[in-house]
Amino acid sequence: MTRKHSPKNSIVFLCECGPIIRDLMDLDRLQTEVAAMPSVGKVVRHATLCSAEGKAFMAEKLRENPDLLPVVAACTPREHQTDLAEACESAGRNPFTMSRANIREQVAWVTPDRDQATAKAYDMIGAAVARVGEQEPLTAPEIDAETSVLVVGSGVAGMTAAVLIADSGRDVTLVEREPAIGGKVVLLSEIYPDMDCAPCLLEPLMDKVLHHPKIEVITSSEVEELLGYLGNFTAAVRRHDRHVDTAGCYGCIDTCSGVCPVSVPDQYNAGMTERHAVYVPFMGALPNAAVVNEKDCLHFNGGECVACVGACPFGVIRLDGGDELVERKVGAVILATGSQLKIEAGTAYDLPNVMTTWEFERVINPDGPTGGEVRLRDGSTPKRIALVHCADECGSAPATSCSQTCCLALAKQALETAHKLPDVEIVELAFDRQLGGPHYARTAASGETPKNLRTVRLEIGDSVEVAAAASGAATVTAYVGEKVRAGDFDLVVMAPPHVGDPDAVEMAAGMGVDVDSAGYVLTANKRLKAFASRVDGIFVAGSAQGEKDMTTASSQAAATAGAVLSALVPGKKLVREATTAVVDDEVCGGCQICVLACPYKAVAFDADKMVAIVNELLCQGCGTCASACPSSAITAKHFSNDQLMAEIHTLTTQDHLAIVP
Repeated sequence: MTRKHSPKNSIVFLCECGPIIRDLMDLDRLQTEVAAMPSVGKVVRHATLCSAEGKAFMAEKLRENPDLLPVVAACTPREHQTDLAEACESAGRNPFTMSRANIREQVAWVTPDRDQATAKAYDMIGAAVARVGEQEPLTAPEIDAETSVLVVGSGVAGMTAAVLIADSGRDVTLVEREPAIGGKVVLLSEIYPDMDCAPCLLEPLMDKVLHHPKIEVITSSEVEELLGYLGNFTAAVRRHDRHVDTAGCYGCIDTCSGVCPVSVPDQYNAGMTERHAVYVPFMGALPNAAVVNEKDCLHFNGGECVACVGACPFGVIRLDGGDELVERKVGAVILATGSQLKIEAGTAYDLPNVMTTWEFERVINPDGPTGGEVRLRDGSTPKRIALVHCADECGSAPATSCSQTCCLALAKQALETAHKLPDVEIVELAFDRQLGGPHYARTAASGETPKNLRTVRLEIGDSVEVAAAASGAATVTAYVGEKVRAGDFDLVVMAPPHVGDPDAVEMAAGMGVDVDSAGYVLTANKRLKAFASRVDGIFVAGSAQGEKDMTTASSQAAATAGAVLSALVPGKKLVREATTAVVDDEVCGGCQICVLACPYKAVAFDADKMVAIVNELLCQGCGTCASACPSSAITAKHFSNDQLMAEIHTLTTQDHLAIVP
């Protein structure tokens, strides 16, 4: 390994980080010992290098010492890499000639002993000093940004973000998997605690989305592939043919569906009613047009039925079309794909008198399967109803995690049920942490509390089980300490956990977006950047990031829209990644392992030259290809073998700082 640096080539900046680093290690001793390193020309300290004063201080010292390379011992580069890079640039230095030692997160915060922390910081600074002599100046390319936006999902969050972005003059493509927009909220009856009419609230927003000149709505569709980066994405959208011209359809419902011989469970009513193969999704659906489901239609499954075509008085049903793959150029993507209930088959949820919160929501909805009357599946009226909070996917409580909105749903359902059935007995089994939590309200905005509601308060360690009773009802057993409260109920409504939509999880994987174990999008920072995924240019809104109520979803959508608009400013250049991968053609064996390994599809294969090539505009500098290459033909800029080996060599050979007993 050839060393490019000479003795006394470095200036080390020690950041005290206020008291955070200063109080957790001996900075006076550290400064003295680092100054004695053979390659260190000077050591300077500052209280907070990331502050305006600290950046000015750093720039001034670099100008005063033009022959010394900067080494910064401070916090993680994730925090203030940009701030310190600006300090280098203001001093006329290339920021990639700066080396970093993370002595806060990797040392001070994880090493309780002050002397040991000081010794560890000494080693890490020594490695950074060795590395800085191997670093080379890099230039980050700049590109013109596409300012249009792709929004995936048309629930409250997706529609809110789409309208806010479109109102700013940007073009928006809104992709929805279902044949109608509005998500799940439009299927609710009322919203707790003010008991507002959900469709009434959403109709104006839905109408604006459909008729906004800057919004293109593509229903019955899904994103099949996404390539590119912030400012330059290409999305391939598969538009499934609904076989109905939405512009000419009047949504007359019975005219076409009335002659259809096929009946299948209606997913919009949780399978409690049936629909035909040609149908209008639900009352008030927008677009107000029918759709032909190919999976159910006899015409697409070996039959010759065209009854709906002949029945349509407007001639807008056409069964001879097919799917279409359309491409859209966008600068950013917003995932607003929502969530769904997690339920396992063969559990308590399969019992005839057990319903999920979503099934019961459809029952009490005036547009639902019973016209809003509280009835069991056999048509009878329940006399005793149990509402079980915090159920898990198998139908017992407590669940392992909180889905945030279940308490509000059950509180609303208790109030509505009490109004519809004044003589019904309602028993609520809820954990104290929910009853006193911010997501639960005991009464509606009117201050009304159902008189026929009784609450069984549960604590951590208690549990609830639901099983079939001999009478055909459902038995609910609550284990509260040493006491056992059991009872038979005509109806048990359970609140299972929410998870990310499985189809959305699969789509996110194709985009390189990480999700957690529940299928929710992992954000760049759950506190400060909860509106952005970990892929630059792909943002997240609403329940795709974790279950949210309507208010929170719309608020986050506004934050996401603001982040997108600030990232994609017309006329502003976007700076791309400088630390990209480079292929050595003479060493590359053409095995194409790197092509398969790259999560950003930035590596391709040149069949003429029989070597891999890297698209530097797509490359994110993650180094996956370099680590996968069996012949070491790929180098990740700023993470070369010489740079990494300089650190390793120093850590294994330099004298370690003695720990003071």
